[in-house]
Amino acid sequence: MGVDEKIRELNSALVELSQVDRAAISSFATMVASIHHEGVLPPKYKELIALAIAVYRGCEHCIAFHLHQALGLGATSREVKEALLVALVMGGGTVSQGIVKALEMLGEKQQ
Repeated sequence: MGVDEKIRELNSALVELSQVDRAAISSFATMVASIHHEGVLPPKYKELIALAIAVYRGCEHCIAFHLHQALGLGATSREVKEALLVALVMGGGTVSQGIVKALEMLGEKQQ
């Protein structure tokens, strides 16, 4: 399943949950958007950190979202791969599945 499909699934799930508690989903969306504000760290770096954490956690939807966001903010393939190396250092072999998924998604985005 590709990046765009994963993001559509995630968005669909959030829309469904918003029917239960719109304020909770709105707050979550605001929190996610907050990393796009310029601070000491540029938004691109924040997304690369989020990507590494998503890989560490093994969340395919999160990997797709943060990979898409990082690339949209100008992250290069090399920067993405270095973020994946950080996840590998922190998680060891247990993050290999997330790394494989992220690299597959990166390849798809570069086609």
